[in-house]
Amino acid sequence: MHTHVATTGEEAGAASSTVLVVEDDTLLRLTTAEMLRESGFQVIEAGSSTEAVNVLRSGPHVDLLFSDVQLPDCMDGVELSNFTREYAPDTKVILTTGGPEPKQLGGDLGTAVPMLRKPYRLNELVRRIHQLLGDPEV
Repeated sequence: MHTHVATTGEEAGAASSTVLVVEDDTLLRLTTAEMLRESGFQVIEAGSSTEAVNVLRSGPHVDLLFSDVQLPDCMDGVELSNFTREYAPDTKVILTTGGPEPKQLGGDLGTAVPMLRKPYRLNELVRRIHQLLGDPEV
């Protein structure tokens, strides 16, 4: 008889960290979320900034927001980052884009927001999340 253990000792540090993945490309969002779960993170998925704001307002504590810059509804990723920093200032932010880096990134946010260029490698995303959250390297 085999038993499956959800997290290993190496992943235990990340298990308490919750990442909100905001991506309107469903396949990319599902792939990213699954990889983060396999790396020991708790993951909440949102397909739009409206869904993300609802999670931030009513969901569990989010340790890190990982969002695409181009989103289909009322706020883009930069505006969502601004909202997150005002509403939940202890929540870290990483943005991703396949297009040009947004001009308003530095000014609107006051401090630099880490950017991960698309197409990104999932292991690079995991490494960057660990760095931002101050987790020991896994």
